[in-house]
Amino acid sequence: MTATSSVPGKLYLVPAKAYASESELEQAVLSAVDGTVYGLKADASAGIEVSFDTSHMEPGKYQLYAVNLRGIVSPGSASITVSSEPAVIDDTSPFVTYSKRWSTLTNASLHGGSERYALDDGGSVEIMFYGTRATVYGTIAFNGGIADVYVDGELKGPL
Repeated sequence: MTATSSVPGKLYLVPAKAYASESELEQAVLSAVDGTVYGLKADASAGIEVSFDTSHMEPGKYQLYAVNLRGIVSPGSASITVSSEPAVIDDTSPFVTYSKRWSTLTNASLHGGSERYALDDGGSVEIMFYGTRATVYGTIAFNGGIADVYVDGELKGPL
């Protein structure tokens, strides 16, 4: 992952939550356990791109913060980091986000887990992954809608 700060200071990539101070950000970076990294920091120069190696980070939602040389913390911007491709990304994964209202059907016959269905027209789901291949499982029913599948913003076809 790369990031650029508009001012000199430090950049922090940390688990998503509100951090009020640089010391809280430092604590988030230092909380590595068993080789798993929960946060990263890098020195930043104004307008110069910084690279973060996220390969040892736990999958989940992370936020990027900038701290200037006076210690003022930016509001942060949302980001998602994937350390490795999970074999299955289920509907409850932090890599899955939904728009509008959805409901859950448990013990779904499809794969033994659960499945979701939209309650509103135009409901959408976004699945973040960085692999080269994916299979999306869905069901077709007389009362079901039609799903268009997009990859990187390009329409690939209906489901």
